[in-house]
Amino acid sequence: MRIAIFADIHGNLPALKAVLEDIKKENINKILVLGDILGGPFPIEVIRNLRDLDAIMIRGNYEDYLLKIYSNPSDSYWYKSKQWSPTLWVYKRLNKYWLKFISSLPTQRNIPIDEKNGILMVHSIYDPMLPTDDSGCLMVDKYDDVLPSYIRNIDQSVLLFAHNHVPYKKSLDGILALNPGSIGIPLNGTIGAQYAVMHCENEMMRAEIRTVKYPIKDIQKGFLESGYLKEGGTIARLILNCIETGKPQMGLFFKFVKEIAFQKGDGEYEVIPDEILDLAEEKWDWDIFK
Repeated sequence: MRIAIFADIHGNLPALKAVLEDIKKENINKILVLGDILGGPFPIEVIRNLRDLDAIMIRGNYEDYLLKIYSNPSDSYWYKSKQWSPTLWVYKRLNKYWLKFISSLPTQRNIPIDEKNGILMVHSIYDPMLPTDDSGCLMVDKYDDVLPSYIRNIDQSVLLFAHNHVPYKKSLDGILALNPGSIGIPLNGTIGAQYAVMHCENEMMRAEIRTVKYPIKDIQKGFLESGYLKEGGTIARLILNCIETGKPQMGLFFKFVKEIAFQKGDGEYEVIPDEILDLAEEKWDWDIFK
């Protein structure tokens, strides 16, 4: 059995299409998707493609953001701010069918493979006692501190996780821990789409992380023509910049925002005030990775 592992597509249809074309030669039996499917300029097109392929999906934190709006539309403070305008743009394009479909996705799945092997799918692993980067993701070099205690509590031979858009693969006590990286927005310096192919060899699960190149101009065009870039404002611009450079600009930008807020005596907030975000956009070095 050969399994394709997708994660963090974030509505990047050109990247997903490139990966789907790449796996045609792999004789894939299953597609597993580790959440953060939606976002970006092509949310419906991405999730429809995966549904039509009978992909096995879980939802990530991005899907939970959309469901938070759906479950409590009167709570307008956070999702009507400029910080959350890209998420609101996506939400406005989802009808009840897709919102119910998203809500039907579990936050984790157990996939049996054979008598000796099984897969646990989760979107993220973290430990609140360990430091995270400025975007709130557990740093890759901290996985070795977290995973030994995490895998002691699972029965499966494979742990699949995602969320920080950086690939990771390691065997610990006979358990394969795998993050396939991000199809839509890799943040490890890769410009392209990342995914993994897994198969069973000598009763052990093996995996290979792959990178597929695609025309970045196609997703740039999608950002512009869909209105996502215009309506999404600063955060949508940051997302596109991350795609173009493969670098974690979002986390650095949020750190910069905190510095500006602190200078203005407003260092604590649940949602970035619009005026702080505007000032940060004006002062930010948009060519930092170019």
